[in-house]
Amino acid sequence: MNLVDVRDVAAGLVLAMERGRVGHRYIFGGESIPLKKVLRLMAAISGRRNLLIPVPGRVAEMATATLEFISDHVTRRPPCGTAEGVRIALRSAALSIEKAQCELGYAPRPVEPALRETIAYLLGARGSR
Repeated sequence: MNLVDVRDVAAGLVLAMERGRVGHRYIFGGESIPLKKVLRLMAAISGRRNLLIPVPGRVAEMATATLEFISDHVTRRPPCGTAEGVRIALRSAALSIEKAQCELGYAPRPVEPALRETIAYLLGARGSR
């Protein structure tokens, strides 16, 4: 997975408007991190248990399609995962932000602080309901 703080993406867009070359494309990504590491990091930050069970991609896709069906027709609540999300994860590849760094001066911060802020916000919002 390539994770980036949305504030860095916004800063990258400003840099592209100020310094970018017309007709060129820039990738405003961040750190490329395996999903397993992201999940471990999120568990550590949130203090929640980390139970990772490897699941083959095709099985995960079928399971999330089932979750989507149940969500749409039974619970009427958003599913915890989607088949499209699994398909995207299965064909993900590392992104190169080198062009944005070299030509624009794009410098994304490490993603862990952004994850910490997001998880703290979500846990705080959940506790205030």
